[in-house]
Amino acid sequence: MERDNNFDPLRMIAAGLVLFSHSYPLYGRQPEPLAALSGDAETWGGVAVAIFFFMSGFLLTGSLERGGGLARYAIGRALRLLPALGGAVLVTAFAIGPLFTRLSLRAYLASGWTWSYLGNAAVFPLQYPLPGLFEANPYASVVNGSLWTLPVEVCMYVLLPALAAIGALRGWRATLAPAAFVVALALARTELAWGWQNRGPILLHSVPAYNFVELGVFFFVGACFRVHRRRIPADWRIAALLAAIAVAGLHSRFSYTGLVVALPYLVYWIAMAPIPLHAITTRIGDISYGFYLYAFPVQQAVWQLLSGVLGFWELMATAFAATTALAWLSWRWIERPALAWKARLAG
Repeated sequence: MERDNNFDPLRMIAAGLVLFSHSYPLYGRQPEPLAALSGDAETWGGVAVAIFFFMSGFLLTGSLERGGGLARYAIGRALRLLPALGGAVLVTAFAIGPLFTRLSLRAYLASGWTWSYLGNAAVFPLQYPLPGLFEANPYASVVNGSLWTLPVEVCMYVLLPALAAIGALRGWRATLAPAAFVVALALARTELAWGWQNRGPILLHSVPAYNFVELGVFFFVGACFRVHRRRIPADWRIAALLAAIAVAGLHSRFSYTGLVVALPYLVYWIAMAPIPLHAITTRIGDISYGFYLYAFPVQQAVWQLLSGVLGFWELMATAFAATTALAWLSWRWIERPALAWKARLAG
């Protein structure tokens, strides 16, 4: 079960959904399909991020269960997150930036914004613009909007072992964290009117409180699924029923509730189903993280370069192909060697 699951291809599907969903605002085409169906309540990008956080909670709880200590856990997370992020930041700042900025190369390199952008490699805080970049695009001046999820993810990385240390991930107590996040999210949405337009106070320079609570729900539901996985059947009939409930609620004020209830089980069922999706990523490697890191700046660059030549779907396909190539290079030359170091340090 630990190896023959479909988590890797699910991550790739989720990364592709992010590119698909972002194509609509980045290329000035609205509405995004799921937003149209749900009355702007949900997007496919939001669903994809929720999938990422559910799987992250599930898999990292498994990592803690297997033991090895906090140092091993921290090193493993750092090696998975930071080398590829650092590579993407360098490529964006010193390859994409000089090619697409409206400034001269000298002015671009002399700008403090160019050099402060390198701080994104440390996750906190985040900077989204680079000097002279993508200023005339439909989604102007934002170089890599996808990075917003990484500080939230790091917060979950820290909170998870802290809860494990006090026994909050054992037995029935594993339900307390997701329940607390669900209650906090309900209060944030109903009493504080938090949402994507008003995301509350900023924590740790880069983490809106609303995003922390919202994604914490999916992360800790994933952790709870891992703890109780032997009691949770992977049954297609349950999956079909929950999917029907989620679809039926799309046009109502309960659309988000349907997503919270249905999505974790649907992801779990697909991950554990006897469908050999993992054979795909076994051949090419797990390029989902690199795909996620490069998709946004590549999409911006493709628009600036080809928007007068290609239509919407051709722009999306071009961005998909270019992002896949960069993600594979990131996997081959950065991520896979970093994971080899992780294995050596674990040994």
